[in-house]
Order: sequence, then structure tokens, then C-alpha cells
Amino acid sequence: MLAFFPEPSCGAARTMAWTLKTRMLVYFAAFLLGSITLTVTAMAWNARENLIDQVERDVSLLARVLAKTVSVSRTLPDQVEEIASLGMIASASVLAELVAVAERHGESATTIRQSLRRLVDETAISEIWITDSTGRAYLNAPLEGVDFTFSPNKSEQPQASEFWPLLTGEKKAYAQSVIKREIDDKHFKYAGVGGVDRPRIVQVGVDGTAMRGVREAVGLGRLAGLLVGDGALRAMVVVDPDLSTVVSQYSAGASDAVSARQREVLASVIRTNSLVTELRPNAIQVYHPIRDAADKSLGSFMVQIPREGIDQLLADQVRAAIAIGLLVFLIGGYFSFQFAQRLSQPITRVTAVAADLQQGDFGSLDRLAEPAARADEIGQLATVFRGMAEEVRNREQVLDALVTRRTAELADKNLALEQAQTQINTELDLARRLQLAILPASFPDAKGCSGFARMLPATHMGGDFYDFVALPDGRVAIVVADVSGKGVAAAFFMAVARTSINSLIRAHADEPGRCLAMANQEICGQNPLDLFVTVFLAVYDPGTGELRFANAGHNPPFVRRAVGAIEEIPSARDLALGVIDPVDYPTASMMLAPGDQLVLYTDGVTEAFNGSDQMYGETKLVDLLRHADGQSAGALVRVIFDDVVAFAAGHAQSDDITVAVLDVARG
Repeated sequence: MLAFFPEPSCGAARTMAWTLKTRMLVYFAAFLLGSITLTVTAMAWNARENLIDQVERDVSLLARVLAKTVSVSRTLPDQVEEIASLGMIASASVLAELVAVAERHGESATTIRQSLRRLVDETAISEIWITDSTGRAYLNAPLEGVDFTFSPNKSEQPQASEFWPLLTGEKKAYAQSVIKREIDDKHFKYAGVGGVDRPRIVQVGVDGTAMRGVREAVGLGRLAGLLVGDGALRAMVVVDPDLSTVVSQYSAGASDAVSARQREVLASVIRTNSLVTELRPNAIQVYHPIRDAADKSLGSFMVQIPREGIDQLLADQVRAAIAIGLLVFLIGGYFSFQFAQRLSQPITRVTAVAADLQQGDFGSLDRLAEPAARADEIGQLATVFRGMAEEVRNREQVLDALVTRRTAELADKNLALEQAQTQINTELDLARRLQLAILPASFPDAKGCSGFARMLPATHMGGDFYDFVALPDGRVAIVVADVSGKGVAAAFFMAVARTSINSLIRAHADEPGRCLAMANQEICGQNPLDLFVTVFLAVYDPGTGELRFANAGHNPPFVRRAVGAIEEIPSARDLALGVIDPVDYPTASMMLAPGDQLVLYTDGVTEAFNGSDQMYGETKLVDLLRHADGQSAGALVRVIFDDVVAFAAGHAQSDDITVAVLDVARG
């Protein structure tokens, strides 16, 4: 009825209003969910980044602790050992004086040895060795009965030989660092002095276990063991600037081998003085350089921090964010529902009134009074709609009359169009018949040969043509050509080209190439649409069997020999007629034997397509000719057309199809 109003009924109108409300709720819900999701994601990502930053700050603090530890571990044990060395040298010096005094007063070696044993038992001194001038230790405590002689040979006595300069007087005192003894692999520290009354070595030794313990207690290994042992770290690896492993501490269950990649990263950290953080499935792996107070590289280290606590903290923050988001979603959903309800109710009423107007009931316009009283856009919509409905009611009859008149006018125009189309089709059909009529209906009456040709246009009018021209001396000219394009323009150009070639061949039958060159000159002079035509022109002499021919861009014909062999005529495919002028077209010749057939065609044959977009092609045409034994010219043309039509299987013809056959009579 009225195109201004929707078609649904009141029930459908209520459904549409509910759909609008539902959509509004869905939009609000989607917006809230999207906002909450983005917020939760941002919070989780921020928490993750903050935790990683905190881990990196903690590792940087650990790097400073390690630098201090390296410094202390290098200096403190040496200082402790230096103090012990001074004390031991002092003890050895006093002991040297006492032994000299005792021997000067005639004390026996047994008495002196007993005194030395008491010193060992009552002091921190563990051993005492006193030699004669040859280096033989004739006094010792507490190892009685041990016969030992000091030697300067370092290969025999790597440890004891270092005290030989005391015997020779080269050194007054010497303290040896804590080393592992040769005789029992215990860690000992020795110090000694030269004799005061005669050449001798006075040496004292103390157990080095305590001093070695100091070195281990303040070293990196102790710190790494504490950190990994209490679970703060899963692993800790420290390397020096040369990438030698200083500390390698792993917790139970963790891989205890430093991988090649870890060493590569540790080297990169030393080289670039930068921090590298990697997230592993079970740990956060951090690489950090170690530098002292003078910013000198002390190496680098790698720590693996367990992720259990970090992941749990992240999970707690995500759960808290989700809970807050759900609460916001519920509150926002409630207010969204109230807003959608208030917005959809007046729209529902307007829709119901529109449905009544669709049925021709204009009495429900009073129901728009309440929505029209609103001060928002919905009130403006209701006001405009009511005014439009009243205007429509006044114009309904005018519109109905106008539609009736326009319908009658449209019917008259459609009838005129149908009549014009019928006239066009009639004229095109007449033009098609005229075009086909100018083509020769039969082969000229020539002795020793016969022929047949057929042209099937793709539209009402085609651009292909063929021609048989009987020459005065008994020869026959054969022409097959293909004009670019299809339709009326191609048909007219075809007529011009055929007329030009037909008139010229009679004067230049001996030189088909010369004929094509002159035809090209004429066509280029009367070609306003820039069309072109491919031409194959041949002149056959039945008396001699000679075929003279020229090719202007056309498909080379085939010769089917009497013995069944198929040959493509070897000819240069020169430029088509109508492109440029001048062009020289060479004339070639070949001999046809009795029983041979010359097959000329246009590309509408080889470029025919089927429903699978497969092309007919030259291979299929050659195979067809090879098996066409005993066929006359007319029969062979029909066989080729039938095979192309069967191949296309109803697919639309894409181009004009032309086939011409010259049949040389058998002797």
C-alpha cells in the first residue's frame, strides 16, 4: 500500500522493538566486556612487568653484593694469613734464639726435644723442625723418629725446597702460604728463619684448616650455597672475565651443567655490561655483570629465580581484577537494561502506529502524543513521523493516480523497445545473410582439383572470410582471413579487405606476396577504426601441382599428404594487413601431389574452449586430420566443424570459425 511504512504487524513491531533493546544490551555488554578485558589484561601485564623490574632490581643489588664479596674474598683471607705469617716468623725467631742458648749451655738434644714437644702441646704451633748446617732435621716435634733432610731440589721437594735459602743465608725469614702437604695431603702453613749461631733452618708449622675455612666462609661459594640452599634461587653460576667457572650451585632436581648458550650469554653480558632477563617455564633466568667500585669487570653471573611465588602473585592479581570486572559488569548491565528499556518503549509505540498506518488505519495517530512530548531525539522522531503520516494521508490518492499513469507510460515504452529490438534483429539477420552471400557458394570449376569452405560467425556478423578465385589460365586462388574483433565493424572491414584482395590477385597471381603488399597499402588508407586482418593467400596450378603462397600474420595451413602424413606449411607469419605501410610479404612455393589436401583455418578452430576452459588446440586438429582417410573436401570440412562443436559441448563460441579445404585430384 504505502511505501513509507514498514510491513510488519503489531506483534512483529513489538518483536522488532525487543530486538532493538536486545541489541542495545548486547552492545553495552560487549563494550563493558571489552573494557574489562582490556583493563584486566593491562593490570596483569603491568603487574608482570613490575615483578620482572623488581626481580632485575634485586639481581642488580645481588650483583653489588657479589662484587663486595669478591673483593672481601680476595683480601680478607690474605690479610688473615699475613698476620698468621708474622706471628709464626716471630715464634720461629724466638725458637731459634732459645735453641741456640740451650745448645750453648750444653743441653742435650733429648732435653731440647722435650721442650719443643711441650711448646707443640701448649701452643697453636703444630710442628717444629730444626736442621743442622746440611739441612738434616735433627730436632722435630711431635714427629719423633722421622728422618727428613731439606733439599734445594724443587722437583724432589716442591714444598720444603722453598726454605733452603734460609740455610744458605739468602733469606732471613720466609712464610709459606697454606698448601696441601706432600706427605699426608693435609693443609698446613709453614714459616721459618735462619739460625742465629750457625747455618740452620728453624721452621714452625700450624694446621691451615682454620685459615682455609676463613677463605671459604667469605667466598662466593658460601654465599651461593646459602641462597640456593634456602630456596631463594634455583641455580647460581658465577664466571670470571675469562669465563672460567668460579661458582656453580644448583638446587636439587635442577640441571647442574652450564650450557653453551648460557656461557654465550654470560660472555655477552661481560662484553656489553648489560642485563639480560629470560622467562623459563619454571624460573626467571637473569644474567648480570659484576663490576667493582672502580667499574672494572669482575665477571658475570646467572641466577634462576623460582616462578612459583611470582606466578601465584600474578594469579591472585588477575583473580582480583576479574572479580572487580564482574562487579562492574553486573552494575553496568543493570543500568544498561534500564536505559535500553526507557529508549525502546517509545520506539515500540511508534512502530505499532506505523503498522496500523500500513493497514490504512490513520486513527492511531493520537497514540503518538506521549512520545512526541519528549524533548529528546525520539520526541522529534515521533513529531516528524506524525506530520509525515498526515501528509501521506492527504497525498495517497494523488500518488495512486500518478502510479497508474506512470505504469501506462512504462508499458508504452516497453512496447516501443520491443518493436525496436525486433527491427534491429531483423536488420542484423538480413546483414548476416548478405555477408554470407558475398562468400563463394562453391568451388570454381577447375580441372584437377576441388574445394569446399564454411564460415560460422560468433555473433550476427563475423570478421572471418574465405574466397575461391578462378584465374584465366586455369589456376585457382584460395584466401582465408580473420579480421580483428567481431560484429558489424569487423564485417564491414572484412568486405573491404575481401574486395581489395579479390581485385588484386587477378593482376598479381604469380606473386601472392606482392598482392598482399598492395592490399595492405589500400587497407591502411581506409582504416579509420585501426582494425587489422590476418590473411593466408595461395595460388594453385593444377597443371604443375605448384602452390605459391604468402602469409600476413595468419595461422599456417596444414597439408594432408595422400600417404596420411600431416605437414604444416613452412611460411613466415609476417605482419597482418592494416597495421603499418609499407610491408614486404615474401612469396613461397611448394608442390602438391595427387591426393594431397590443403587445409586452411582461422584461430576460431584451435582456440575453441569447452566448459572446463580447455582449448581445442592444434594438436587435436592434427590428430583429427591424421585419421581422416578418404574424406572429400566437403566431408573433411564438416568433420572438423562437428569435432569442434562436440568439443565445446554447448560452451559459447568465442570467435568466428572458418575452414577451407583444397582437394588435389588423384591421377
